[in-house]
Amino acid sequence: MLTKMAGMHMNSDNKFSINSKSFVALIIATFLCLISSQLSAQVSLNPQQVELHNISKRACTEYNEGKNDIQKSEVYNQVNEQKSEFGGKINWHISEWKGNVMKISTNQGGDYADVEIVSEHNSIEISFEDLSILGFGGVQKSDAVYEQLKELSEGDPVIFSGELNKGERGIEELSLTEQGSICSPEFGINLTSIKLNPNGEIKKSNAEEFAEGVKEGLKPFIWIIDNIGLIITVIIVFLILNAFTKKKDQK
Repeated sequence: MLTKMAGMHMNSDNKFSINSKSFVALIIATFLCLISSQLSAQVSLNPQQVELHNISKRACTEYNEGKNDIQKSEVYNQVNEQKSEFGGKINWHISEWKGNVMKISTNQGGDYADVEIVSEHNSIEISFEDLSILGFGGVQKSDAVYEQLKELSEGDPVIFSGELNKGERGIEELSLTEQGSICSPEFGINLTSIKLNPNGEIKKSNAEEFAEGVKEGLKPFIWIIDNIGLIITVIIVFLILNAFTKKKDQK
């Protein structure tokens, strides 16, 4: 009888243990699904935007592997052709692309605004810039998108649309160097709409990230400065105890 009861008790415990594990597993699975869906919402990009990043990624790898400037320039010409074909394929129109607005600046009086949006994917950062030259271009005060920009802060995640500008070598590219135009391109655009991306993450500027890195590196030194009195006290106590011990050993 006792054996049967013990067996029943053990079975009950096993069921409880199994049920507990199943419940914990269910909770973990649900939590992971929520995280996965949230991350997916944050990082998912328009397939055309991904394609443009991948074109730059492949070209950047080939450019950096080039043995000399002749090979590198061949890659430069090839990728410009690919970007030109890409622009034609999408009719030079971009719709509902994602990134972070990193620059919103105006002239004196705010007649127009210069805008830079940064998109990151596959280890490639692309800038989309609507800039003015001598007062021409940029986002004009009369443009509807000007009002949309008023509601944003630099670093905000955004969803944007517009037209890619055509240049002599395909998409208008504003980088100062050949390598920059391939590995971290800056494309000229005519921005037509922009709004906050509620699922995105705020991006800090390079200067802010650098400042934070310096601050982290200085933390140990800051701690030493803040606790210098305690450190000196500990050292003095140690020296006194050490001297006392040596004196005692000599006796």
